[in-house]
Amino acid sequence: MAVLSFLFFHFYAHAFGFNKLGAFIFSTIAIVFAFNFYVSKISKSVKVEFKSKIMPIIIKDINPDLVYEKDKFITKNEFLSTEIYSSDISFYGGNDLVNGKVDDILVKFSDALVKRVQKNIQNGKEIKKEIVVFQGVLFIAKFNKKINSITQIIDKKANFIKTNGDRAYMDDATFESHFKTYTNDQINARYLLTPKFMQDFCELKRIFKAQICAVLKDEFIYIYINLGKDSFELDMKNTLDQDNLNAYKKEITTFLDIVKNLNLNNNLFCN
Repeated sequence: MAVLSFLFFHFYAHAFGFNKLGAFIFSTIAIVFAFNFYVSKISKSVKVEFKSKIMPIIIKDINPDLVYEKDKFITKNEFLSTEIYSSDISFYGGNDLVNGKVDDILVKFSDALVKRVQKNIQNGKEIKKEIVVFQGVLFIAKFNKKINSITQIIDKKANFIKTNGDRAYMDDATFESHFKTYTNDQINARYLLTPKFMQDFCELKRIFKAQICAVLKDEFIYIYINLGKDSFELDMKNTLDQDNLNAYKKEITTFLDIVKNLNLNNNLFCN
């Protein structure tokens, strides 16, 4: 393909009056373009094969009760159901849905990408620009009991967030330094956000090194981990050896460990 491109562009370079140096530069650019196009197609094909054949095996090896679907993702309605993000969005998409049971708790998580159009006035003219509101993983766990209140844990560094309810000031100074809590039931919020839960939630932020928000509502906890990247993607710079397979396994396990790290299967959430 590169050779054909070279001959094609070399011929047309002369036809359009380029000198030898110009023809060489023109043809070299054509080769680079063709090579990059070819590599891009190969990379895309390899990534599809990885997600179609390797990822399901990795997931099942971690936990046989889990199902992986590369082209599916948590729905827009589920993402917006907590109302901490505005429904005024221009794009919603995702991939890499994982769902099933972890320690008898139903969980699901996937990549999500959310954009909105931001309007600004510059020199008297309205300028529209599409910006990323959220790019990361939404993790949802279902409890075996219904929570009769709504409690929001909002990362202090998070943007584009809406809050509902009254501010609840918690006793944990470290937790308070990272998060703001809002609730429509002060007593229930303190019942749910135990000292251990707050410590574990701070640890979760340390593990992911990202903005994290959570909402406890009805039978669910929604955890928004704004990583600023598309997770679970094959890195074409690395060979697919056992070490790298273990790295992908570790990345997925980190999300599954949320159940254990937050102790979501304890009596507080399940009775």
